[in-house]
Amino acid sequence: MPAPPRAGASAELPFLPMSEEKEVREAVDKMVDRERLLEGEDPDTTSRSEAVHWLWVYAELLGFKRDVTNEAESKGAALPPAALKEVDTDLTLLDAERRRLERRYQFWSARVQALSPPAG
Repeated sequence: MPAPPRAGASAELPFLPMSEEKEVREAVDKMVDRERLLEGEDPDTTSRSEAVHWLWVYAELLGFKRDVTNEAESKGAALPPAALKEVDTDLTLLDAERRRLERRYQFWSARVQALSPPAG
């Protein structure tokens, strides 16, 4: 039988105080927000060097996200079946964020091309 919620805890996430639940929900929303930009990111920039900077930033984030996902998949494989469901939830969120980062990377790749001087 599950333990009753702690005093000041959320009914939905009884293991978290309500203030932390809000932070968690906001973080999840940010992870999967298809339109979210990083702080300082200006998709309308006309500066090629700024576009290259953001392409690099997203390349680094994608590498990091792939490493985290690979580690979770690798270590998750050794967990008991009940724990695997939890890892699957984590992987679903990580995959959604990876796809968002890939879209931003593709955007900046195209932006770098558009801002590059014509060849020849």
